[in-house]
Amino acid sequence: MGFLLLLGTYWTIAILLSMALIVIAIGVSRNRSFKKKHDLFQKFAEENSLGLAFHNPFNFRFYGNDPKNTVRIEPYRGLVSGSNSVKGTIFTLSLINPELKTLKIFKLHEEYPWLSNLLPIDNAIQIKNNLGEKVQIQTNDMLFSSFLLSQDIIIDLGVLFNRIDAGVIYIYGDELGCIIPYFVYEEGMYNTWGKVLDLLLNLKAELQV
Repeated sequence: MGFLLLLGTYWTIAILLSMALIVIAIGVSRNRSFKKKHDLFQKFAEENSLGLAFHNPFNFRFYGNDPKNTVRIEPYRGLVSGSNSVKGTIFTLSLINPELKTLKIFKLHEEYPWLSNLLPIDNAIQIKNNLGEKVQIQTNDMLFSSFLLSQDIIIDLGVLFNRIDAGVIYIYGDELGCIIPYFVYEEGMYNTWGKVLDLLLNLKAELQV
């Protein structure tokens, strides 16, 4: 009887030790994953001369130090599911846009239906493009859009939309921006984030010509 009790105690200790080791292993794995993501955010900030306020991969803000290009990159929390619902990432640069010109270049995907509700344009003019069947361009001023969408910008847009399934590039109110349902640590997104930022800066440069 004593032997059985002793055997039971050993098994209990073994089970508890195993559970403790599993918990430790999960903790170590999560810490490594967190550090890996944090390092990627930090690398992106340094390579693009941006400041970074980082709390976790879903609570962060990149900000530009150049007063001419007030870049901000942060989680996009959407217009549908409430302020706590992280939908992806929004990139913005401030604009002076007194005539309220609007432009929306977007690629929709059934996996991200919330994108279709973003940035509505009254009496939108559809612009034909060669960026693929799923890409649409809308504006409220054809002349403005024709001026802005130079051949170089069209090429940059083609490169970007070939890399992502969905996203929106826009000029709306006093913002130039991009919303994509992806984070920098997702597969292939580090370089894609760089292309988004380059495209927005190139668009801003076109507007300043």
